[in-house]
Amino acid sequence: MAVVHSAPDSDSDAETSLSRGEDESAPRARTAKLAKSAKPAKAGAQKTGGISRTTVNFWLDTWLMLNLLAVVWIAFVLRFIFPRGTAAAGWTLWGYDYDAWAGAQFASIVALMLGVLVHVMLHWTWVCGVITGHLGRRDGKPVRWDDGTRTIVGVSLIVVLVNVLGLLMALAALMIRAKG
Repeated sequence: MAVVHSAPDSDSDAETSLSRGEDESAPRARTAKLAKSAKPAKAGAQKTGGISRTTVNFWLDTWLMLNLLAVVWIAFVLRFIFPRGTAAAGWTLWGYDYDAWAGAQFASIVALMLGVLVHVMLHWTWVCGVITGHLGRRDGKPVRWDDGTRTIVGVSLIVVLVNVLGLLMALAALMIRAKG
């Protein structure tokens, strides 16, 4: 079990206490008081509606992994088991034809995307911190961003990515041609 408190540096605390007119035993007394009042806590045991955040992350990550395996497995079935293209007409696997398997693959991909979206939402503060940490440097030192600015930068990145995907979809829709 970890105890939630940090032991103060005795030299710096002693200097601070002496500059405030306290005697040298004051830092030790404050440390002892902190140790008595600190409550033991498990690392990552923040509660979210009765369930710990660690448990939520574990089950979400497990679901994402299983969903990814389903997407990959269905892709291999469509690519290597079924005949290609129109030659797959009339062929079935476990009672499902090529189009049904392609529909299952699309549904799995959508479910995977929703899971990733929830995963990013749960780690939003970390995502924004990493993005802004890589963006801002002045004089070789990282710039400190407030939470509002980090969120705006993170949301802006998502908006840009969604627009790029939309533009690629529009470009594909405009450029598709029938053979012959």
